[in-house]
Amino acid sequence: MREPGSAAVPTPRCGAPSARRAALADRFDPRRNALNAIRLALAVVVIVSHTWVLGGYGDEPQLGGANLGAWAVLGFFGLSGFLITGSRLRTSAGRYYLARALRIVPGFAVCLVVTAFVVAPVIAVLGTGGWDAASAATYVVRNAALYPYAPPGLVQPSIGAVLSGAPYPALNGSLWTLFWEAGCYLLVGVGVSLLPRRLLTPAVVAAFGATTALAAVLHALGQPGPAVLERPLQMVSAFMAGAVLLLLSHRLPLGAASGVSAVVLAGVVITGTAGPLAALPLTLLLLAASVVLPLARVGARRDLSYGVYVYGFAVQQLLVAAGLHRHVPPLVFVLVALVVVTPVAWASFVVVEAPAMRLARRGPVGRTAAAQPLVVDLREPALPVAVRTPQRER
Repeated sequence: MREPGSAAVPTPRCGAPSARRAALADRFDPRRNALNAIRLALAVVVIVSHTWVLGGYGDEPQLGGANLGAWAVLGFFGLSGFLITGSRLRTSAGRYYLARALRIVPGFAVCLVVTAFVVAPVIAVLGTGGWDAASAATYVVRNAALYPYAPPGLVQPSIGAVLSGAPYPALNGSLWTLFWEAGCYLLVGVGVSLLPRRLLTPAVVAAFGATTALAAVLHALGQPGPAVLERPLQMVSAFMAGAVLLLLSHRLPLGAASGVSAVVLAGVVITGTAGPLAALPLTLLLLAASVVLPLARVGARRDLSYGVYVYGFAVQQLLVAAGLHRHVPPLVFVLVALVVVTPVAWASFVVVEAPAMRLARRGPVGRTAAAQPLVVDLREPALPVAVRTPQRER
C-alpha cells in the first residue's frame, strides 16, 4: 500500500529493444500504468465472489479449482510482491516499515471500529437485534492483530447475535488476508536487510519454489482445512512470485513471457490447480496488462481499492440484513453493494488513508539503492490498493 506517486525507472538506453523483445523493466512505467484499474477490478471480483455465500445463493463461482475471490487475492499478493520488493530495495528499513504500517494499520483499525459501532448496530436494527457495546468492544480488541488464524476463542467473527439469521456468520471475512500480507512485508524487509545482494534473488526464487511446491502437495493430497495452511501458503507463494518478477525484470522479455504465461495459465485452469500454481503466470499477465491498458488515470488521485476491499464484506452483510438477497439475483446484489461501498471507500481514503500516507512522508528518509533494474517507490500499495500514477508527488 502506498501514497500518491511512483518512483522513476532508469532512463531508457539508446538502442532500446523493440517492444516485442523488451524486458519487463523496459516496458513497465511506474508513472503511467493500469495497475490502479487492475487492483480496483480485483477488489470488485472479491465482492462478486462473496455475494454467492453471503446472499445464500450457493457456492462461490469457481475457475480452475479456485473461487473467484481466491483468484483476486492471488493477483493482489503477486502485484504486491512485485511492488513492495522494489520499495524495500530503494529505502531504509526504518522508512520501509513505517510506510508499510501507516498504509495498512490506520485503515484497518478504523474499519474494525466502523464495523463494530456503525455497521453491526444497523444490522441489529434491520434484523433480530443482539448488538451490545461490550461485545462490540471485544470484537475490535480481539481482531486487532489483522485477523490471523488463531486458536478458537481468540478471534471474534461477529458481535452478539446480530448475524443470527444470516447465511454467513462473520461480519467481515475479508480482513484475514491482511495478516499474511503484513507477514510478507516483514519477510521481505528482513530478507533484504540480512542477505547480501548477490544472494537475494536466489533466496527469493528458492522461497517461491518451496512455498509453491508445498501448496501443490497439500492441494494434491486434498488436505482438510485448507484455509489453515494451504491458502496462506498460496498467498505467500504469490507474493514471492511478484518478488521474483521484480528481481528478474531486467532479464524477462515481456512479450515472450506473456505468451508462455497465458499457455501455462490455461493449463492450470484445465487441470484445476489454480490455487497453488496460478500465481506466477497470473502476476506476469497482470503486469503486462498494466503496460498496455489505457487506464492510467483510474485512481490516480484517489485510490479506492483498499476501502472497497476492507469494507465490501461488511456492506454486503448490511444488505443481507436488509433482505436484498431475497428479492434480487446475485449480479444485481453486486451492483447495489458497489453503489453503497464506493462512498465508504472514498471516505476511508480521504479521511484515514491519505492523511496516514502524508504522515509516512514525514518519516526518516532512506537511501535509494544503487543499480536496481527497476525502481518502485515505497509508497506502492499493499494487498488491495491500486498503484497511483500521477506525474508529481502530493
